[in-house]
Amino acid sequence: MESYERWQDYISDVVKEVHRLIAYHIDRGGNLTEGQIIDLNKDVQLKVEKIEQPNALVDSLFPDGLSAAGVMYISDIEADMPESEHAECRLANGRPLALWDEARAALGSTANHIIEYNLELIRRLHFPDKLSRFQAFYCLEDLSAFLDWPELTNTLQEKAKLFEIELEDSSYSRLDSRLLQGGVATPDIGFDYWFSPLWNYQSAMDYWSGAFSGNPRFELLARFPIKIGREIPLERAMSR
Repeated sequence: MESYERWQDYISDVVKEVHRLIAYHIDRGGNLTEGQIIDLNKDVQLKVEKIEQPNALVDSLFPDGLSAAGVMYISDIEADMPESEHAECRLANGRPLALWDEARAALGSTANHIIEYNLELIRRLHFPDKLSRFQAFYCLEDLSAFLDWPELTNTLQEKAKLFEIELEDSSYSRLDSRLLQGGVATPDIGFDYWFSPLWNYQSAMDYWSGAFSGNPRFELLARFPIKIGREIPLERAMSR
């Protein structure tokens, strides 16, 4: 009987090992350390102007707390766009236009907030059992996958770090980030922009349903608490 029980324990350990994944996370702020355990933040500082008690509302929506990304995307966003002094960049009434690069950057930030806001609304309406992106820790399943995220790797500073994160199957979702679409779309030329409610709705439905695009780029949304694993050279995320 004792031998049988030892065998069962061995099988159980093997099964647990099979259902574990080593994922990877870039800590852009350089704030994490090996072995550190991080959790959702219940004492957050929100930048919200139009609500007198924003924390009370957030506590009712997210009683377990928010991730750092969640705090950023649930806060107000504003951008100061410098005005052009060039005559050709002025409207007929003489009012100066914002410089195009700064305008596109500001609209891009706004679009990201709209996408995240829309995703959260659709999740609550149709996929309440899914982990909120406002409460998720983001990882990639393979080091080479970072090469498909230039918006992440091209802006890294010297203090950035790369860590292994061990995940269990039940603790994360694997979703296609190519479906993070919607928001405010800006054309390549000109200062116009457009917004499509149905496009935003369909993109969010596709994302949460686990659909794949024609060229998927997967991300892992992991549940807190998270134990930070081994630090590895950041250069390993920059080469295949």
